[in-house]
Amino acid sequence: MISSRFSCALVALLVLVPLSSRAKGKDASPKAKYAAALKKLRAGPQGELEPVFQQGLVAAEQLEKAIVNANETGKQLPAAATKLEGFVVGTHEALFAVPKVSFFLKLARKKGTAVDVAFFENLQRTYPEYDAWPVYFRQQTDYSGCEVFDEPELIPVYRGWLEFAEKHPKAYAAQVEKQLTRLDEMMTQRSCACGKKPEVIAGFEEFLKAFPKAPITPKVKARLADIQADKAEMTFECRSG
Repeated sequence: MISSRFSCALVALLVLVPLSSRAKGKDASPKAKYAAALKKLRAGPQGELEPVFQQGLVAAEQLEKAIVNANETGKQLPAAATKLEGFVVGTHEALFAVPKVSFFLKLARKKGTAVDVAFFENLQRTYPEYDAWPVYFRQQTDYSGCEVFDEPELIPVYRGWLEFAEKHPKAYAAQVEKQLTRLDEMMTQRSCACGKKPEVIAGFEEFLKAFPKAPITPKVKARLADIQADKAEMTFECRSG
């Protein structure tokens, strides 16, 4: 026969185990992991920012999915649930969670390596005013806009990412690839141009002068020829949305 003392201990053990598991599960969330990594980086000596940033991106992706799901189901997330340090979050027309570049650049200069600083300086050049919109993109609505093919900063931005990828091929690889892919797609596929035809042509010509031997150059040349011959799918002075 089981004693009453042993029974009480057994019940307590059965109750405490799942509670402990749930507590551990909560602590292991992407947001909690990111917060812990951020705290550790700040408290310690000089270190690498990239692992912390990557954890932040995972947490941001989870948050963005939660925002989209809430929007689709007509629910509203608590204000605290939409906060993520170092990230700009959109919860209305445009739904996003993107890095606040100035936050990470400041952190890189204080706690990161030279590679961290170089990466976030490139990111700052790409997103100088709006963390959700690159410099070569002009916002027209809450969620859309047009491409600025003659943007003066387009060439320095593209060159910056090419050089970073060459010097530091393993650093921030997925993010660098994302930036280069977006620029490549702009020059070869995007069709909503902010400017008039002469301005767009001038932008393409400047790009080709700056990058005569880039892997993307043949495609850019072909597209420029189509634009000049009115064969390209391109809307000038485009209004998106």
